Amino acid sequence: MNGTGYWITLAAGLILAGLLFVFRLREAGEDRKRAACFAPAAMAAGAVIAWLLAKAVFLLLNGWDLLSGEGIGAFFRLSPDEFSFVGGAVGMCLGIAAVAKTAEKRQWIRNRTAAVMDAFAVPGCLLIIFLRMAELFLEQQGLGEMATVGLPEIEEGSLLAFAPLSMPDGWGGRLLSVCTLEALAALMIGITCLLPRNRSLPEGLCFQQAAFRLCCIQIFLQLLRIVSSVFYFVHVDQALCGVVLLGILIAVCRKIRKQGKKIPVSAPVLLIGGMVINGVTQFFMDKFWMLEDLLPVHVFEWINDNLASLGFAIMLLTVLGMLLSWQILRKRLLAPCKPRI
Repeated sequence: MNGTGYWITLAAGLILAGLLFVFRLREAGEDRKRAACFAPAAMAAGAVIAWLLAKAVFLLLNGWDLLSGEGIGAFFRLSPDEFSFVGGAVGMCLGIAAVAKTAEKRQWIRNRTAAVMDAFAVPGCLLIIFLRMAELFLEQQGLGEMATVGLPEIEEGSLLAFAPLSMPDGWGGRLLSVCTLEALAALMIGITCLLPRNRSLPEGLCFQQAAFRLCCIQIFLQLLRIVSSVFYFVHVDQALCGVVLLGILIAVCRKIRKQGKKIPVSAPVLLIGGMVINGVTQFFMDKFWMLEDLLPVHVFEWINDNLASLGFAIMLLTVLGMLLSWQILRKRLLAPCKPRI
């Protein structure tokens, strides 16, 4: 573990994301001085709230012994594995939104809060890239085993046997760099934010779209990690992603209703159904023995032999369904309103 490398990479990500945030605010119509003053203040507030929320989520769900032993001092421990990544991401966005709301009310900036969050979508993806790549300094923190998904382990000389797609495990083998896959996902989503079809979206929708897609992908990739905070068999960051997805679903459905349109039932069905099937699949992968008396012997044995690959295939399909739910919501929201007769 190289804690120094981790924190240096994180600091570099914050600085570069802040500079890009200034540039994106300028593109959104903010003048140079206001953008240069607002972005650092918002990023600083976001970083503080991100730290506190990431720590709070970890301590409340996985660190009661640490909290009871060190009290308030537990919030100042620097160990990277004592934070919730998704909790920190939510905290960063809440901090920036709070500063933007205050600045909007006092007319310190020209843009509304929704437009500010749109401007943060790409810098936010850049920050995630740096944070995920920083996990390469943390031994197994950002790594996963191919056997988890029922695939053969990575061998030297194979297509994946090079950094940063895989890292040595210390015993002559290699582990999949899940954090690199998460960084690549953030890169692709950040690039999509720059496409012409997404630059002209209604205020707030570009940010919501990026957050929605990031959470969908994270729900799947979180399961590949060797090290993951778990609370009563529930992956904490995966559950937080689900909460964020439901929040965005509700917000977009309210926008659709305000336009006088019908909410497409298929969207919430795909999203909520996907999360339910995902959770049930995880449960039965862990407790598959409970079905031994309910299934024919040959069926039980076949599923048991292919449990990992079959289970993760189902969960991957649920994530694709959740991503499709966003496209349905987006299409309905952007569709022209039918004239009333």
